[in-house]
Amino acid sequence: MVKRCAAAVIGPGLVVALLATASAVSGQPRSSSQHRGPSGGCGVRDIGSCPDFGCGKTEPDKVLNQRKRTLPSLGVAVALTLDDFDSLQQAANRLFALKHIPQAHLKELTVPERDLLRQIKVGSGHVSEGDFVQVSGYMIGLPQRPKAEGAESVNCNLQDDGTHKNNDFHIPLARRPIDTEYEGVVVEMIPQQRPSTWRIETIRTLAQQHLPVLVRGQLMYDNKHLVNKDPHADNGQPKRFSLWEVHPVTEFYVCRTGSCDTANLAEWELLGKMD
Repeated sequence: MVKRCAAAVIGPGLVVALLATASAVSGQPRSSSQHRGPSGGCGVRDIGSCPDFGCGKTEPDKVLNQRKRTLPSLGVAVALTLDDFDSLQQAANRLFALKHIPQAHLKELTVPERDLLRQIKVGSGHVSEGDFVQVSGYMIGLPQRPKAEGAESVNCNLQDDGTHKNNDFHIPLARRPIDTEYEGVVVEMIPQQRPSTWRIETIRTLAQQHLPVLVRGQLMYDNKHLVNKDPHADNGQPKRFSLWEVHPVTEFYVCRTGSCDTANLAEWELLGKMD
């Protein structure tokens, strides 16, 4: 697991701690003393032996994989709204001249380019990739999602063996329970250090109950996709209106009453947190 990085805190007396620049890990994947099941695409046989850069082949891929597994510094979480995720995407579009159309080229981000994803204006403050943030909404996408992802480079291309121990949980989040995935963003729970209470079956049940949830974790920009927010012009990418995610989720809360104050965690039930 990558070490926690410094986060920006928004509020009176704004203090900004600059993020440490991501760097690719140069070591080789750790060997496994036990060979349990088939290996992934880079010879790793279990998730515990998967290095922080996963099966990344290029330096941008390695940096992105490391970012996906970075835990944010703890402290006061920056409270974001889903409208803020739209503002963040517009900022990324301007920074990298992105066009989210069919056959558009995906934008690989070098370390200096990722370093531009800092101090972006949202609401009444600024936020950076890597910050500790929170956002609330409703889990949507049934019956297809929420779900355990398949083999991915970040997890050494290990297949789902039925226990989901090798795979991220892909959770679409939207403003209303009747919204479609085109109107949502994505938050992800990673397999490394995932609490035992975070089971995909439990998460899907909560989605069926249309209960509000609040997630906390690292703000991350997933440049491996294109925005896909228009059902009349679907570009074949995973549906979402912003490529900014909470990834990894480090704290997961549910509102059992159906109406909870996002500024008062005492009103929410904690369903687990990463150490």
